[in-house]
Amino acid sequence: MTKLAPLFAILLALALLLACCGANQGNLAGRINGQPVTAESFNDAYRGHYANFQWLNNRAPSREERELIKQQTWTDAARGVILRQWFAKYKISATPSEVVDTLSKNIPSYILSSPLFMTDGVFDPKIYHQSLLYDSPENLAILRQDFLDWKVPIMKLKQELIVRELLDKKERQFITGILQSRADVEFTLLELAGIDPYVSQDEVRAHYQKNLADYRLEPFVSLSCATMEVLPSRTDIHHANLYADSLYQELSAGTPVSALLEGNHPLAASLVFKNSGFLSVASLDPIVYKQLSELEEGAWGRPLQTASGTTLLQLEKRTKSMCSFNSLWLPYHPSASRIEALRPEAELAVKLARLKGHATACEEMDLPRYKVHKANPDSLWYPDAQIVEAIRAQLPGQPAGHVFDALYSDSTSKWVIVELNAAALDEHLPLSSVEADIRDFLAHDKREQLALQISQRIISGQDPVPANSTIRNIEGLSPASQALGKHTSVIFHGILRRHQQNLLQEAFIMDGFVWLPRVISVSRDASLKVDEAQVQAVFAASLPDNWFDVWMEQQLRKANIQKYMD
Repeated sequence: MTKLAPLFAILLALALLLACCGANQGNLAGRINGQPVTAESFNDAYRGHYANFQWLNNRAPSREERELIKQQTWTDAARGVILRQWFAKYKISATPSEVVDTLSKNIPSYILSSPLFMTDGVFDPKIYHQSLLYDSPENLAILRQDFLDWKVPIMKLKQELIVRELLDKKERQFITGILQSRADVEFTLLELAGIDPYVSQDEVRAHYQKNLADYRLEPFVSLSCATMEVLPSRTDIHHANLYADSLYQELSAGTPVSALLEGNHPLAASLVFKNSGFLSVASLDPIVYKQLSELEEGAWGRPLQTASGTTLLQLEKRTKSMCSFNSLWLPYHPSASRIEALRPEAELAVKLARLKGHATACEEMDLPRYKVHKANPDSLWYPDAQIVEAIRAQLPGQPAGHVFDALYSDSTSKWVIVELNAAALDEHLPLSSVEADIRDFLAHDKREQLALQISQRIISGQDPVPANSTIRNIEGLSPASQALGKHTSVIFHGILRRHQQNLLQEAFIMDGFVWLPRVISVSRDASLKVDEAQVQAVFAASLPDNWFDVWMEQQLRKANIQKYMD
């Protein structure tokens, strides 16, 4: 019952779009506040929103819904441009350490409820923190990037807006006067438990349908996977070794590694460049140590051949007992003709699996086989993302026992034959299992709404005070007191603000009661020092929960959005 997958789809879509806002190349989809948005980036973002819709609803959107998705893509792009402009105005940015610290202290709710981070049905902080730091066992790179680019900077922007845009001199003086005051206040307390609202079955069903995504079960897939390795031929190995020799010649002549990695040779895409960092000489492979010991710093050694590929080494730095070096690895890969030569055998394995079963086919053809049990369909259950994506795209509508067509994995040099054992892609908790929780939620919400409505009628004099109410007098109530708990300063500010503006008081809910305030008397000590941090904290706490959303809507209405494509 997690929103992890659709959230990451949205984040990835926004990353694709907003990274390209400001690009000056290619066809443009439009401009936002003068910032160009490329057609390619817009379409990528649109597809991300489209995929998210399908994930949540298990169907393609209608024509009207597609138009709404397009509008949402433009709105998200505009929101991103606006935020970046304000970040630039106040020189706001975030660091990776701030991101990790924020996510460590404020774990997203969808993470807490995701089975990916649970052990025996309970959230496991070790799994989460390991994934947060090392992307293992779950990759949280997109989540961290979102907090780096947006969430943490937005937190900082909110504070800047409060201090520089919203909290003016007059408001500062007004709040300062309140924080210097004391008041005698009479509170009428009404017990919440005495209000018993009725929740109909129709209301329960409507809430369930409206929030169906909240009750979506974590999708899973169980698979049987067999592989058929395609070994490189002697000719393939010979060609790779000739290429490695040519690389050695070019590196020795001073050609940059970057130029070779971007070269046009068919095998250039297979090259892997790494730096070892400083390693103890004693820990090195004897063959590696021998070659490095014969090299001058900066020099490249001749290719070292192994059964799986060839490596070129460059000594970077040598100390008394340690050294660092660069390596350029060229794995031996089978040629296209070699791969195609084994295709008929892979197709035969699929045919036999469909006729006699996956296990029988693997046993008859002596193929290695392993099972994937209840994995997330988007997780890397096979060490090749392209294979995972290809199977994921074919999952909807396939019955248990279906054997997919053979797929070739370039990264592992293997034909892959996959059987679907079980899958749950769009299943939800039944209403019967969550009805009690929904009823309690709706009753709680209704109870508070009714209580506040009743209270405001009493405060306005429309209704009498109930006989079963309780009166509590607090003398000398001040922002510094703890008479109303940790929120005393905020509550006190609200009461005195309304009192001094000659407005009706507002009831509030606390500790199972509705509190109806009535100010008896107020005194002020103008000599009492109030620092800026206190004023800012009280002002920020007094803002409505949606103040930033309201501010953003105002900015969106003012934004200049020029669309060059429908």
